Amino acid sequence: MVKTAGRDVVMAIGGTAIAGARVTGITRNMTPIDDSDADDDEVMSFLADVFSEDTLEMTVSGVEDGTVLRDIAFTTTPADRHISNLTFTFSGSPVDSISGNFIMTAFTITGDYREATTFDATFVRNGAHTFTQGV
Repeated sequence: MVKTAGRDVVMAIGGTAIAGARVTGITRNMTPIDDSDADDDEVMSFLADVFSEDTLEMTVSGVEDGTVLRDIAFTTTPADRHISNLTFTFSGSPVDSISGNFIMTAFTITGDYREATTFDATFVRNGAHTFTQGV
């Protein structure tokens, strides 16, 4: 595994960079379906290749590049928080990316008077995603 800097993550909508991240967290949760019954001798078993839930959540902290995220966060309708074609690109070698449709579920702005305005945002995948592994 190649080591990369956390600050090298770039967020883009439709190929246009909207923010550079300083800290990124990815949570993938695939919950299996318990099919244990009396014949399993009290040993838990799960259905093969089937999950009751498959979620992907991205948490990002960084410096705003324009007001795109802020505009999405403060819109008046929930539908406007749905972001189509959002891509997270992880720099380094190889360059990996995760793209798909996401919903912004949280957004925070902080403004230390000596630093650039920063943000924290959480995005939850809405539908399938594509993981492109770099070579």
